[in-house]
Amino acid sequence: MFFLRNSLFLVALLLVAVGCSSGDSDDVEAEESSAEEVADSDVDMEELEEEFGVTEGEDAEIPELLPADLYVTDDMEIEHTVVNELMSQLRYETDKSYDELIELYSDYLSNNNAFSEYEENLDIEGMMDVTHAFFSVMYEGNTMEVSIIEDESFGDVRMVDVTLYDDDVLDEMLDDMQEQMEED
Repeated sequence: MFFLRNSLFLVALLLVAVGCSSGDSDDVEAEESSAEEVADSDVDMEELEEEFGVTEGEDAEIPELLPADLYVTDDMEIEHTVVNELMSQLRYETDKSYDELIELYSDYLSNNNAFSEYEENLDIEGMMDVTHAFFSVMYEGNTMEVSIIEDESFGDVRMVDVTLYDDDVLDEMLDDMQEQMEED
Protein backbone atom coordinates (compact mmCIF):
# COMPACT_ATOMS: atom_id res chain seq x y z
CA MET A 1 0.00 0.00 0.00
CA PHE A 2 2.73 2.47 0.90
CA PHE A 3 4.52 1.91 -2.44
CA LEU A 4 1.33 2.92 -4.25
CA ARG A 5 0.89 5.97 -2.04
CA ASN A 6 4.48 7.14 -2.56
CA SER A 7 4.26 6.62 -6.32
CA LEU A 8 0.97 8.46 -6.59
CA PHE A 9 2.24 11.25 -4.37
CA LEU A 10 5.32 11.76 -6.55
CA VAL A 11 3.19 11.78 -9.70
CA ALA A 12 0.83 14.30 -8.09
CA LEU A 13 3.73 16.57 -7.11
CA LEU A 14 5.07 16.47 -10.65
CA LEU A 15 1.63 17.27 -12.07
CA VAL A 16 1.21 20.17 -9.64
CA ALA A 17 4.69 21.48 -10.44
CA VAL A 18 4.06 21.37 -14.17
CA GLY A 19 0.57 22.79 -13.71
CA CYS A 20 1.86 25.67 -11.60
CA SER A 21 4.31 26.63 -14.31
CA SER A 22 1.73 26.47 -17.10
CA GLY A 23 -0.30 29.56 -16.30
CA ASP A 24 -4.09 29.33 -16.88
CA SER A 25 -5.12 25.88 -15.64
CA ASP A 26 -8.50 25.97 -17.47
CA ASP A 27 -6.83 25.85 -20.87
CA VAL A 28 -3.95 23.52 -20.05
CA GLU A 29 -3.63 20.49 -22.29
CA ALA A 30 -1.51 17.60 -21.16
CA GLU A 31 1.65 17.25 -23.15
CA GLU A 32 4.18 14.49 -23.07
CA SER A 33 7.47 15.86 -21.86
CA SER A 34 10.74 14.39 -20.86
CA ALA A 35 12.36 15.08 -17.51
CA GLU A 36 14.79 17.34 -19.37
CA GLU A 37 11.95 19.50 -20.74
CA VAL A 38 10.45 19.81 -17.26
CA ALA A 39 13.85 20.80 -15.86
CA ASP A 40 14.24 23.43 -18.61
CA SER A 41 10.81 24.98 -17.94
CA ASP A 42 10.27 28.18 -15.99
CA VAL A 43 9.62 26.33 -12.72
CA ASP A 44 11.08 28.30 -9.82
CA MET A 45 12.33 25.60 -7.44
CA GLU A 46 12.50 28.01 -4.49
CA GLU A 47 8.84 28.92 -4.97
CA LEU A 48 7.87 25.24 -5.21
CA GLU A 49 9.85 24.39 -2.09
CA GLU A 50 8.12 27.19 -0.21
CA GLU A 51 4.68 26.19 -1.54
CA PHE A 52 5.19 22.55 -0.52
CA GLY A 53 6.75 23.43 2.85
CA VAL A 54 10.29 22.22 2.14
CA THR A 55 13.08 23.40 4.43
CA GLU A 56 16.68 22.40 3.76
CA GLY A 57 19.91 22.17 5.70
CA GLU A 58 20.61 24.07 8.90
CA ASP A 59 17.19 25.75 8.92
CA ALA A 60 15.39 22.40 9.01
CA GLU A 61 14.07 20.97 12.27
CA ILE A 62 12.20 17.75 13.05
CA PRO A 63 8.53 18.42 12.18
CA GLU A 64 6.29 18.78 15.24
CA LEU A 65 3.68 16.28 14.02
CA LEU A 66 6.19 13.41 14.03
CA PRO A 67 6.23 11.41 17.29
CA ALA A 68 7.96 13.24 20.15
CA ASP A 69 10.02 10.10 20.89
CA LEU A 70 10.97 9.55 17.23
CA TYR A 71 14.17 7.56 16.98
CA VAL A 72 16.91 9.42 15.13
CA THR A 73 20.60 8.65 15.12
CA ASP A 74 23.07 10.66 17.21
CA ASP A 75 24.99 11.66 14.07
CA MET A 76 21.86 12.76 12.19
CA GLU A 77 22.38 15.51 9.61
CA ILE A 78 19.04 16.78 8.36
CA GLU A 79 18.98 17.09 4.60
CA HIS A 80 15.45 18.48 4.39
CA THR A 81 12.00 18.48 5.93
CA VAL A 82 8.57 18.84 4.38
CA VAL A 83 5.56 20.14 6.30
CA ASN A 84 2.25 20.69 4.52
CA GLU A 85 -1.37 19.57 4.81
CA LEU A 86 -0.56 16.20 3.22
CA MET A 87 2.48 15.19 5.21
CA SER A 88 5.29 15.86 7.63
CA GLN A 89 8.62 14.43 6.50
CA LEU A 90 12.15 14.29 7.83
CA ARG A 91 15.06 13.18 5.62
CA TYR A 92 18.43 12.82 7.21
CA GLU A 93 21.86 11.31 6.59
CA THR A 94 23.70 9.04 8.99
CA ASP A 95 26.94 7.06 9.11
CA LYS A 96 25.22 4.11 10.83
CA SER A 97 25.29 0.92 8.80
CA TYR A 98 22.29 -0.19 6.78
CA ASP A 99 21.88 -3.34 8.88
CA GLU A 100 22.15 -1.40 12.13
CA LEU A 101 19.48 1.07 10.97
CA ILE A 102 17.15 -1.77 10.02
CA GLU A 103 17.57 -3.33 13.45
CA LEU A 104 17.10 -0.01 15.28
CA TYR A 105 13.96 1.04 13.36
CA SER A 106 12.50 -2.45 13.43
CA ASP A 107 12.83 -2.52 17.23
CA TYR A 108 11.55 1.04 17.65
CA LEU A 109 8.49 0.64 15.42
CA SER A 110 7.46 -2.89 16.37
CA ASN A 111 7.87 -2.43 20.15
CA ASN A 112 6.33 1.03 20.60
CA ASN A 113 2.75 1.07 21.90
CA ALA A 114 2.04 4.30 19.97
CA PHE A 115 2.17 2.37 16.69
CA SER A 116 -0.07 -0.31 15.22
CA GLU A 117 -0.29 -2.32 12.00
CA TYR A 118 3.47 -2.75 11.74
CA GLU A 119 4.72 -3.84 8.30
CA GLU A 120 8.20 -4.14 6.88
CA ASN A 121 9.66 -4.79 3.47
CA LEU A 122 13.42 -5.20 3.71
CA ASP A 123 16.33 -5.24 1.30
CA ILE A 124 14.55 -4.19 -1.86
CA GLU A 125 17.26 -4.01 -4.48
CA GLY A 126 16.86 -1.25 -6.99
CA MET A 127 18.79 -0.02 -9.94
CA MET A 128 22.42 1.06 -9.74
CA ASP A 129 23.33 -0.52 -6.41
CA VAL A 130 20.54 1.09 -4.40
CA THR A 131 18.93 -0.91 -1.60
CA HIS A 132 15.82 0.14 0.36
CA ALA A 133 14.10 -0.97 3.52
CA PHE A 134 10.53 0.21 4.15
CA PHE A 135 8.57 0.21 7.39
CA SER A 136 4.95 1.24 7.72
CA VAL A 137 2.88 1.76 10.88
CA MET A 138 -0.29 3.53 11.92
CA TYR A 139 0.28 6.47 14.25
CA GLU A 140 -2.66 8.42 15.68
CA GLY A 141 -4.90 7.22 12.84
CA ASN A 142 -2.47 8.09 10.05
CA THR A 143 0.16 6.20 8.09
CA MET A 144 3.79 6.70 9.07
CA GLU A 145 6.53 5.31 6.88
CA VAL A 146 10.25 4.96 7.43
CA SER A 147 12.50 4.36 4.46
CA ILE A 148 16.19 3.51 4.77
CA ILE A 149 18.22 3.97 1.61
CA GLU A 150 21.70 2.67 0.95
CA ASP A 151 23.13 3.99 -2.28
CA GLU A 152 26.77 3.55 -3.22
CA SER A 153 26.76 7.00 -4.81
CA PHE A 154 26.11 8.53 -1.35
CA GLY A 155 29.46 7.22 -0.11
CA ASP A 156 29.56 6.08 3.52
CA VAL A 157 26.20 7.59 4.51
CA ARG A 158 22.69 6.18 4.53
CA MET A 159 19.53 8.22 4.00
CA VAL A 160 16.54 7.86 6.33
CA ASP A 161 13.11 9.24 5.43
CA VAL A 162 10.39 9.42 8.07
CA THR A 163 7.02 10.48 6.64
CA LEU A 164 3.72 10.91 8.47
CA TYR A 165 0.78 11.31 6.09
CA ASP A 166 -2.60 12.86 6.81
CA ASP A 167 -4.57 9.88 5.50
CA ASP A 168 -7.77 11.91 5.01
CA VAL A 169 -5.98 14.42 2.77
CA LEU A 170 -4.15 11.64 0.96
CA ASP A 171 -7.36 9.67 0.33
CA GLU A 172 -9.06 12.81 -1.00
CA MET A 173 -6.08 13.48 -3.26
CA LEU A 174 -6.13 9.91 -4.60
CA ASP A 175 -9.89 10.12 -5.22
CA ASP A 176 -9.42 13.39 -7.14
CA MET A 177 -6.64 11.82 -9.21
CA GLN A 178 -8.84 8.80 -9.97
CA GLU A 179 -11.72 11.05 -11.05
CA GLN A 180 -9.39 13.08 -13.26
CA MET A 181 -8.00 9.93 -14.89
CA GLU A 182 -11.55 8.67 -15.57
CA GLU A 183 -12.48 12.01 -17.17
CA ASP A 184 -9.43 11.94 -19.44
